Amino acid sequence: MRDSFFKREASRKAYLLSTLLFFSLLAVIVCVPFCFLLPNPFAIVADSGFFLASLGSLLLNRVGKTLLAGWILVLALELAVMLLTVTVGPFPELSMQLYDVSILVEILAVLLLPARSIFLFAGVNSLGMGFSVLYLTRIQVQSAHMLPMLALSIALQWVVASVAYLGVRSMLKAIAQADRAEMVAGLEHALVEQHRALEEGMAPILQTHVAVANGDLSARVPMHASGVLWQIARTLNMLLVRFQRASLAEKELQRLEQAIAGSAQRIQLAEQERRLPRIPLTQTALDPLLVAIQGKIGTGTTGQMSVSRSTERVHSEQVAAPGESHEQAYRGSQALDPRSARLLL
Repeated sequence: MRDSFFKREASRKAYLLSTLLFFSLLAVIVCVPFCFLLPNPFAIVADSGFFLASLGSLLLNRVGKTLLAGWILVLALELAVMLLTVTVGPFPELSMQLYDVSILVEILAVLLLPARSIFLFAGVNSLGMGFSVLYLTRIQVQSAHMLPMLALSIALQWVVASVAYLGVRSMLKAIAQADRAEMVAGLEHALVEQHRALEEGMAPILQTHVAVANGDLSARVPMHASGVLWQIARTLNMLLVRFQRASLAEKELQRLEQAIAGSAQRIQLAEQERRLPRIPLTQTALDPLLVAIQGKIGTGTTGQMSVSRSTERVHSEQVAAPGESHEQAYRGSQALDPRSARLLL
């Protein structure tokens, strides 16, 4: 806040100094012809010196040296007034009028320099007035109204300095308070905007939470709608992806457990009924194992049937009657009762 205040104050002083320099240069140029008409030869010196100081202040102000430019301008005007006051000659009334002109120095000081500097120039003006009075007294220029006019001019210097200082100080306090109020308003506006941005970012996140709570694990937070909470939205989306994968894996595991339990039950039932188990595919990771087991069972059954047929053929050869071919004996053995065939085997 203080930086903002100082920047604004520097900008204000730079603009004010530019305006004062423009009018001061214009006034100096207008006063040049009148300086040659005055009986004081130092008038043209004071005018020329102030003109050069104004040009230097203008250049310094353009490069950002506002404070230095203000000091040069105020000091140049102070020296010009003092020079004219001391060299005015045996004209005390004119000297007293120049005392009042020195008030302009105080006004420029309080406007362009730190406010307290006005008392410095009030003191310098008072000393200059006293020195000029002593000088006029020394050259035998006396007047009955000189001392009262001197006292009045000195009092006027300090009254103007005090009033101007209090006025400028009040103005600076008002500017500081206005700057503080503007800063507070800016912070409130920023907080409102931040609150609005947070609400806009929280809305899609809350909607996603509600959708997930209702069982929709495919719900995701739109990244373009999360605003300032995009990092939270991105983390939540990653968490939901992992949670969805874990949920799918859990469901697949439950199906696999159910398939294993069903297959085991079918195998036990087939053993109880003394038949070959027939296990249907379960559309799970258990299917390759079930296909392999079914293939092994099928191969083992075909081998047993081949062995039984070979045994029956050998037995028919052994029990064939004289004059009966082996084929006839084999057909006869096939015609036997199954129980008799089992006894023969």
